[in-house]
Amino acid sequence: MSTMSSRTVLPSATLPSSIYLLSLCSFAFGLSEFIAAGLLTPMARDLHASVAAAGGAIAAYALGAAIGAPILTALLARRPTRQVLVATMLVLAAGSMAMAAAPALGALLGVRFAVGLAHGVFMAVASHAATSLVDPSRAGRALSIVWLGLTLALAGGVPLGTWLGAVSSWRWVFFTIGVLALCGGAGLRCAMPAAQGQ
Repeated sequence: MSTMSSRTVLPSATLPSSIYLLSLCSFAFGLSEFIAAGLLTPMARDLHASVAAAGGAIAAYALGAAIGAPILTALLARRPTRQVLVATMLVLAAGSMAMAAAPALGALLGVRFAVGLAHGVFMAVASHAATSLVDPSRAGRALSIVWLGLTLALAGGVPLGTWLGAVSSWRWVFFTIGVLALCGGAGLRCAMPAAQGQ
């Protein structure tokens, strides 16, 4: 995976804004992954499927992430880091909108699998990018902030999204995730430094 130039490394106590944007993006991916568990009943009812069948949305996403992390990341290893990160956010944005408009369970499962692929790639590349953007003494802190997004998604995003799905519609939850992904992708496009070399 393309790394950042040494000129982009910040030795000061302040972490670059792109680290926090990566955390926001990991929050969006984490919410997309975990929220399905809290929305199984309304999803099943709306898509005319059993709750057990709707549970396949969790498995489809997990399978995509398991494949995406080692396999797709390796295939994309020579692509610029920023380009890969922005592309995965666009997949999340488009996939979330498609999930919000899914007419049937089969379509939802297919989109969940595709977004899971992007999730696996994003977390692998974002972890690498976080440590490349700062000096080695702050690499652990930068990495923890990026992964904090997943923790916050599980601890706060899922309860809030489940409540929103109960009072309005589960489709609005995925639509909101899509908007968040677009914002995160646009932020990375502007804030991430261009890759310099391999």
